[in-house]
Amino acid sequence: MKIQKIASSTVIITTDDCKILCDPWIENGEYFGSWSIVEKINKEKFYKEMNKCEFIYLSHIHPDHFSKKTLKNISKEKKVIIHSYASPFLKKNLEILGFKNVIEINHNEKQNLKGKTSIVIYAADDCDPNVCRKFVGCNYSGSEIGKKSHQIDTCAIITDKSDTCLNLNDCEFNMMESTIKRINQDFNKINILLVNYNSAHSYPQNIKNFSENDKLKISHDLKKLTLQKSVSFIEKFQPDYFIPFAGEYTISGKLYNLNRYKGTNSQKECYEYFISSEFKDSLIMLNYGEEFDNKNPVSNFKIKNDQEYIDYENSFLKNIKYEYDNDPKPTEETIEQLAFKAFERLQYKIKNLNLNFDHSLFIKYFNKYIFLNLKTQKISIVSNINDSIENYTILELDEKLLIRLLKGPKYAHWNNADIGSHIFFTRSNAHDFNYKIWNSIAYFHA
Repeated sequence: MKIQKIASSTVIITTDDCKILCDPWIENGEYFGSWSIVEKINKEKFYKEMNKCEFIYLSHIHPDHFSKKTLKNISKEKKVIIHSYASPFLKKNLEILGFKNVIEINHNEKQNLKGKTSIVIYAADDCDPNVCRKFVGCNYSGSEIGKKSHQIDTCAIITDKSDTCLNLNDCEFNMMESTIKRINQDFNKINILLVNYNSAHSYPQNIKNFSENDKLKISHDLKKLTLQKSVSFIEKFQPDYFIPFAGEYTISGKLYNLNRYKGTNSQKECYEYFISSEFKDSLIMLNYGEEFDNKNPVSNFKIKNDQEYIDYENSFLKNIKYEYDNDPKPTEETIEQLAFKAFERLQYKIKNLNLNFDHSLFIKYFNKYIFLNLKTQKISIVSNINDSIENYTILELDEKLLIRLLKGPKYAHWNNADIGSHIFFTRSNAHDFNYKIWNSIAYFHA
């Protein structure tokens, strides 16, 4: 079995029967323009390589895995393999792009691809609502529990009878406990493990009430934690070889300076960590475009010169424009009208799910704030924030992006805006993150 790393989580897995392209992303400017590939690549060459593949496996809908900009340049005749989600959002988006053969696979069900090659897709949460914490529900009947997931992350086993490759993508270790046991029961040996050594978030770089030293320390600690997460996976699966990948991105455009604080490891930091660890003999670090053959296990990884990255970033990445930059500037009245309409949806969801929040959200626009009192479930427009309010979060973002978010997911999604580092937060408790509140804000749209 051969693994070619194209960029970040984009790999081509070659068996004796076929080629499988995983999570194609090579176009800069995803997440509304703020995520770009960490180094200059030969896109023409890589598109030729990717279009030779018969199958595409997409792990989930985040733009660094489901890159619409990249997929537009991939043949629509490819067979696309995805998990069968409770809501068919990924399938619908693929069909909108023009893909004609989208194959959905239930959790833990084997699908033959070609010859002796097959794939098994596992939901990261093992399709357990208690694990995924999606309190909004799974939108399917009891008979389907254990087959379809509402949590977006998936991993996949690709096997050709002689070799087995586990592609973990963005799966979180803490969520994977049950799934890890299931995989180890189903497969005696993992020959090649593709393991993520980073995670994507706006913390700490977008928290306004952190000092610079706070951000640098938290960033350093996060890097260590994500590498330790990789170690945990390696220890659980005991692969013959592991390939660190995914989560490799640079913040491009006008938010470029946030790179200093984001808690993601560089390829150099990852390599230096593992080459001095007890796992060094099974480490396969790949440069972009390089291929690894487990029948001839050789890795020629070369650490890029820092100046190469700096020149690439200064000459190109800093100048990338964001998708909403050319939008017309919205009026205060339009924002307010959409906000009140959006709150009706959010209010309905909070009541329907019987959620109780002692928290206030303030969304800044121009010189005002949309004030969402989640305790009393009321919305208002205010000019100042009352000092007596104890539990609060202030959100600040470009009004052009805000208007897209208020219009709805078709235009922009709150989660993608956050991951893309477009939203800045000031919190009454800088370290506090309430996932239920953030999951709820996804419904704040018209």
